[in-house]
Amino acid sequence: MLKDQNKQFDELAGIAHNMKEDGKMIGEEIDYQNNMMDNLNKGMDKTNMKMMRVDNKLKRLIAESNQWWLWM
Repeated sequence: MLKDQNKQFDELAGIAHNMKEDGKMIGEEIDYQNNMMDNLNKGMDKTNMKMMRVDNKLKRLIAESNQWWLWM
């Protein structure tokens, strides 16, 4: 009976160890993906700023073009 309990305890300890290692690996993967998301977010912010500048330039160009046609 004691041998059975020890065997069960050893199996349980092994399962707990595996779960601990799985948890560490999941944590590392989450950290990696969070880092990728941060980089993507920074890239999106830069792209958004560039798009806003282009949009403003196009608006000025259209406004100037419309005024130029008025002079003709």
